[in-house]
Amino acid sequence: MTNKSSPMRMVVLLVALCFLALPSSAWAEAFATVTAIAEPDSRGRWRPVKTTPAAAKVDGEVRTPLEVGMALEEGQQLVTDEARVTIRLGKKEHITISPASELVVAERSVIQRLGEAYYQVRDVFSVQYGTVQTAVEGTEFAVSGVDGSVKVAVTEGVVSVSNAGESVRVTRGEQVMVAPTLAPVTPTKMPLSATQAARSGAWTVGRPRLQVGALASGGLLGDAGGVEMRYFAAVRVLPFLNVVTDGGQGFTSSSHRTGSGVGLEVALGGLSVGGSGSVTLERWRYPCGGRYAAVHLGGNIHGRYTLDITRRFFVAAMARAGGNGDGIEATFGLGGGVSL
Repeated sequence: MTNKSSPMRMVVLLVALCFLALPSSAWAEAFATVTAIAEPDSRGRWRPVKTTPAAAKVDGEVRTPLEVGMALEEGQQLVTDEARVTIRLGKKEHITISPASELVVAERSVIQRLGEAYYQVRDVFSVQYGTVQTAVEGTEFAVSGVDGSVKVAVTEGVVSVSNAGESVRVTRGEQVMVAPTLAPVTPTKMPLSATQAARSGAWTVGRPRLQVGALASGGLLGDAGGVEMRYFAAVRVLPFLNVVTDGGQGFTSSSHRTGSGVGLEVALGGLSVGGSGSVTLERWRYPCGGRYAAVHLGGNIHGRYTLDITRRFFVAAMARAGGNGDGIEATFGLGGGVSL
């Protein structure tokens, strides 16, 4: 009697042997992944690139240029010259490495030997820079070497900075400078410009930044005063350049208008200035009871300033002026939104 299952058993056995013959690295998930690289162009503006010899992983005497999508092993030494690199740990943690930096990434820790790095971590994590150790439980902070000392600047959460047997707590918006052989001093308030610079450097490496917000505003709508609720979305497509779309619902004593538009804006830090074309549907209600509707084509210019409250949330103020078939518009509003 023939055993019909024998061929199938042979196939299963061969497949199993092939998998066993694969190197162990084929089974392991990547410890970390390079997600973005940027380097300056001839004008000094940072631009995303796929790979560059100015950023590399180092194994002994072998230096391998980093490239987007490259998997990194635990204990990997990374160096940057004139390049900025973001690596991802797991799914939601990131380290942005500044130019002229060197570090070694281990399990839930980093040995930082040179330069500056910005950390966005969620769980227990530590950074060793010389004799200075920074311990956190999910936060965002920058560690850098400055004139022989180590500076720790916290943009979100709380960290513990230790040296010479003593430690201090550094909270959001604070920084501390630690000399190599001395205990940490009392933290000081960090300038707002430094906070925004640290976050901007981490968020914009190779990735568009999306802001979505809403504002309550008031001013001149056509030939009458009124109030409106406006919303906007801005996506960074080039350094300092956003594509922006906005819309809103406006009300005066006798009319209701619904409008939307799309345009461009230049973003310098928290300040954005630009213009857009718009389409507005306006409905009137006359005292006698009659109603009338019209569509207006127009345009506007705007200036918007956003101030980060946390990594995700911001408050905003916006001034807007323009014109359409019904006259001019000039409004000012306050609100907030989220960065994604």
